[in-house]
Amino acid sequence: LAALSAYARLSGHLLRRHIIGVALIGQVALITAAFAGHGWQIDTHMIFFAVLAVVSTMRSISALIAAAGVTALHHLGLTVFMPALVYPSLDLIENIERTVLHGSVVVFESAILAVFMLRAERQRKDLHHHRQQAEALVEETDAARAEAERTGAETARVVAELTAQLARMERWRPPNWEAHFEAVERALETGPAQAAAG
Repeated sequence: LAALSAYARLSGHLLRRHIIGVALIGQVALITAAFAGHGWQIDTHMIFFAVLAVVSTMRSISALIAAAGVTALHHLGLTVFMPALVYPSLDLIENIERTVLHGSVVVFESAILAVFMLRAERQRKDLHHHRQQAEALVEETDAARAEAERTGAETARVVAELTAQLARMERWRPPNWEAHFEAVERALETGPAQAAAG
């Protein structure tokens, strides 16, 4: 069973979680059988419940259901056919009552574990969604910053060109340019009037 679990894990088999879960339950069944005739045999049944919790950490509800199902089949089958490998008592009715009790606990525990697994999976999906949103926001911010830097560089280039043009204009400006422009304005204003009088 240990070799089967190792193979399933290392090979990446599609049903590796199911195989590992069933193999773990199988190992507990062997421990319980090894305690046949011992006063603690009934106490080994607690390991089944602990292993179901371990199986739930593999984040597969179907693997948990498979492990719980194998646990129930083990108890029920051996209760009828080989009760000494499951319970210290050989009384069929008493063993069936124990199996019903143990099966009820298995069902209850598996249901609670499945609810927590679903909740944890939902939280993981929410966290993944928020992380994606945060990454998208970072990308948008980086793009906006790059655009601002590009636009700023473009603006600086335009300002530099205008400054250079103004400097060239300043160099070639006539010394009395203000008087020159005033004369041009007067000529434009009086020109049409003189033309009409002439």
